[in-house]
Amino acid sequence: MMFAEFQQSIAIQLPISKNVIVALQMRGNMICALNLMAAASVVNLSGSERQIIRYTLEAMLYYGRSAGLLGRLITGF
Repeated sequence: MMFAEFQQSIAIQLPISKNVIVALQMRGNMICALNLMAAASVVNLSGSERQIIRYTLEAMLYYGRSAGLLGRLITGF
């Protein structure tokens, strides 16, 4: 969410819904190393980040492709 304001300004300049832009950005959080390490430490799985990525990789790729396609259809780009 650090870049939400920047993305909102881009969405305003382009004829794209700012909600769509920010929602599409959120898909990147699935592979964000900082988020992954924080979540792993909260559930006492520190050091298991590689296993977590392997376990969630298929779902992440599916979600990424689906969100990207949907975003492309919505925005027309």
